[in-house]
Amino acid sequence: MPTSRLVFRPAMAGLLCAVLCAGALAQERPRIGLALSGGGARGFSHVGVLKALETLRVPVDCIVGTSAGSAVGAAYALGWSPNEIEARLQQADWDNDMFDDKPSRTELPLRRKMRAGTEPVGVTLGVGADGLRAGPGVLAGQKISLFLHQFLESSVDWASFDQLPIPFRAVTTDLVSGAMVVPQGGSLVDLVRASMAVPGAFAPVHRGQQRLVDGGLTQNLPVQAVRALCADTVIAVNVGNPLLGADDLDGLLSVALQVISIQMEQNINASLAALTPSDILITPALSDISSLDFGKGTQGIPAGETATLAAAPALKRLALDAADYAAWQARRTARRPTVPVVASLQIKPTQYVNPDYFSLGSGVANGPGAVDVPALHRKIRQWSGSGDFSLIGYSLRPAESGYQLLIDPKESRTGPNYLQIGFSGITDSLGNSDFMMQAALSQRWLNRWGAEWLSIARFGRERSFSTEWFQPLGANAMGYVQPRLSISHEPRRFFVDGHAVGEFSVGRNEFELGLGLQGHLGDLRLAWVTSDLSVKPNVGFTQIAPSDTRLDGWRVRGLYDQLDDPDFPRSGSALNIDGFIAGAVAAGGQRYQRWTLDAVSAHSWGNYTLRLSTHGAKVNPGSDSLADVVGAGGLFNLSGYQPSQFLGRQVWQGAASFYTRVLPLPQPLGSGLFAGVSLEAAQIRQPVGFSQDSLQRVGGALFLGASTALGPAFIAMGLAPGGERTLYLYLGRP
Repeated sequence: MPTSRLVFRPAMAGLLCAVLCAGALAQERPRIGLALSGGGARGFSHVGVLKALETLRVPVDCIVGTSAGSAVGAAYALGWSPNEIEARLQQADWDNDMFDDKPSRTELPLRRKMRAGTEPVGVTLGVGADGLRAGPGVLAGQKISLFLHQFLESSVDWASFDQLPIPFRAVTTDLVSGAMVVPQGGSLVDLVRASMAVPGAFAPVHRGQQRLVDGGLTQNLPVQAVRALCADTVIAVNVGNPLLGADDLDGLLSVALQVISIQMEQNINASLAALTPSDILITPALSDISSLDFGKGTQGIPAGETATLAAAPALKRLALDAADYAAWQARRTARRPTVPVVASLQIKPTQYVNPDYFSLGSGVANGPGAVDVPALHRKIRQWSGSGDFSLIGYSLRPAESGYQLLIDPKESRTGPNYLQIGFSGITDSLGNSDFMMQAALSQRWLNRWGAEWLSIARFGRERSFSTEWFQPLGANAMGYVQPRLSISHEPRRFFVDGHAVGEFSVGRNEFELGLGLQGHLGDLRLAWVTSDLSVKPNVGFTQIAPSDTRLDGWRVRGLYDQLDDPDFPRSGSALNIDGFIAGAVAAGGQRYQRWTLDAVSAHSWGNYTLRLSTHGAKVNPGSDSLADVVGAGGLFNLSGYQPSQFLGRQVWQGAASFYTRVLPLPQPLGSGLFAGVSLEAAQIRQPVGFSQDSLQRVGGALFLGASTALGPAFIAMGLAPGGERTLYLYLGRP
């Protein structure tokens, strides 16, 4: 027993000494603060710095980041490893998608998708009691916001950012006061987005009366901020933000970043002057990466790692031994936020959009449990695709029995009424010119169920006016009723041996009352139609009999559309079937019928795309009227021939185009410049002006096309057998 006591007491004394000594060492270790600077894409190199610090076993006690440094710093402060942060940065499409607020076309509501495929080159203005209102001209940051939710995996409103595994702050600038603002709590997503919001390119983040933007304006290298937070010793990482050259100043974002860079130089010098002899400065060598090279951003990670390892002699005094560092890492990862349990849903008040519109559907957050983040983001992209919102944010706020999912829709300041003014035109080497102006007035949310009144007027060779009332049968219902009135006047030319010898005009006055189902993928509609058709000879060849026809009958349409782009698709397909059957038999004993079919499919391999399309139309007029003859000819519709050079009662066409993007355009200016070739073939049955019962024709084109934010444009050389060549210039869609 005495021996036992002699053994136990020294052991207890040794353990007590170890605990006290460890505590003393922990107290003696300087608190290390990490200051991560802004620098656009160059800020991705901060991930390499974190990798090297872990290799050297240097702990971090607090982090302050500015702009890109705030994103990387927040992720590490939340407990994510450098490898996890790098993988998430690599998954984002920085070049083609991140800086374009519009959702992908496949996620647009079908009604907006149909409009986006027919609008000419133009601009959209808001219409209100105070007159016309232009758009904000800046990105709201919808896609960046959703990316940050996934990147950080934290959507919680924090009472204090000291609750994170590593205490964290982000530097922002208040546009109202011009002062630096370093919030201590709230939404990490909103805070990081504000710290990255370059003025003039991104909209500020609203926080009470403050309008928060890029922290680089006031403290791009946050040495002073991190010292105030916790640091005895500061590790400052300056990725730099060198001025862009003249050739790089080609867009809104680049000019805005240049202005910020000029401003940053002064405050960076002040931060460098605030460093003390015990602090450590790391400057990665990033000469090949500019602040705009987001697609190359992760290539700067090795430079951050190399620069930090080069500072190993200075960092050595801050390193822990293997056991202590493993314990520090274990504590950091153990404090990662757990998945919040959502107990309720709240929609922030809106001015004109019915809150019932924000139906999450099954599986997103209907009852207590975790939020299905991919499903929620898909819903938000679909809502934002309506065009009624500048940004839809969300957060998780602590509630009595878990968390509350708060949806924060910010309605467009230019809505809910819009005037779209557009222009399209064609000119070719054969002397054909046709220009069209369009004005479209859309008045939305005219009642609680989201009714829209749309009126479109077109002026040019073809003149038309249409007005329709689209009435959903509920705020989020698939069913709808749609009355529509349209008046049109279309001149058509008559060709003999490839030469225009006359012109006649087709007039159509039509009223339609439709009932349908419209979902995300397509539309089914049945409508009663009454129309008056007229044919009148205009000039030249006069052996075209004038006619007036009254048609009443049923129209049926089925539409499926999942193309990712209406002009230069890279994937997806679309199918449209439209038919009209007259309710009465014509005098000649035949029932009037008109059927059309259009199908498109796109397939891509790397940067190359094959687009296959077919068009078929058949008219049984019940008389010899030319009111509904089908035309073939023109760019991508038997290229090399003149527009509608061939007229027939039945036309079947097929086309294959192969193209590649040869030059990208900076977002949000467009997607790029394309080059390609098109091959087309058509069969025209019962051709007008020919003795044959059927004609077969082939054509093709070499083309350059541009997909811009205002619309498409084409320059093409059309080729047809017999040496026919036609040079086309198109503004708008052929």
